[in-house]
Amino acid sequence: MTSRPPVTRIGIVAKHHLRQAGPHLVEIATWLKNRNLQAIFETATANLCPTSCEGVVREKKTLIAEVDMVLILGGTARCWEWPTVSRKPGCRFRFLA
Repeated sequence: MTSRPPVTRIGIVAKHHLRQAGPHLVEIATWLKNRNLQAIFETATANLCPTSCEGVVREKKTLIAEVDMVLILGGTARCWEWPTVSRKPGCRFRFLA
């Protein structure tokens, strides 16, 4: 059985106009921090936070190379063109949509 590296960096993406996600983003960031996990927000997603979300902010194309998994709120991987991005060299994971 092959061992996988632990998931420690979680990318967080929400639809750019999904204002209802704001409070949930804050909760998710806090939940991850309390478990010593790093939240990395996509730029437009970070703008949905009602207050400053604790976490790193990256553009979509940069984020994909820095995370172990992606949490998507308000859509599927196909809505975000992530499958195209995830097939690029150096990407360590795939999406199931």
